[in-house]
Amino acid sequence: MRFVNVCVVAAPLALVLFCGTARPTVTSVEELDPDTLAANRALDQQFLDGHARKSSDLLLSLFSSRSDVVFIAPSGVINRGHEGIRTSFDYFFSLLDEIHGEIVSVSYFRVGNTVAAVGTEVFHRKRRDGISDERTVVWTDLRQKENGSWRYVFRHSHWPSATGAPTPPGSQK
Repeated sequence: MRFVNVCVVAAPLALVLFCGTARPTVTSVEELDPDTLAANRALDQQFLDGHARKSSDLLLSLFSSRSDVVFIAPSGVINRGHEGIRTSFDYFFSLLDEIHGEIVSVSYFRVGNTVAAVGTEVFHRKRRDGISDERTVVWTDLRQKENGSWRYVFRHSHWPSATGAPTPPGSQK
């Protein structure tokens, strides 16, 4: 089975495992050595910087050079390969005058020679139609080291849906 197919099948499982279970609010990052932790935090910051600059090129540079990279946009569209990812970001940025974001929470997990992450970020946007809004995005991803730098292989982002159900005690939004 190709890597892309595995990622598409594994995404719901990852969301259930990392987001659908009660997690303490204090995140343990002890599994990652300090250099790996710092490099992965820097990768996440570059992702936010790419949005602030509305730079598809910068964002695309954060993905692995593998041909089977995947980005699932918050709208649910599955973007395969570099051109698919570029097209997604180009279109998204064409709708915006401004965007900036911050990470609210993130957890990193060592998975063999890769790192998986789950997090929440909030984006503040000014759309071209003049409306300003704030969107929360929950993400899961898989990163691998390539030529000495950590790169995204798979990233799944989504907008949380309001369910009307109360948040269980001790869980993260």
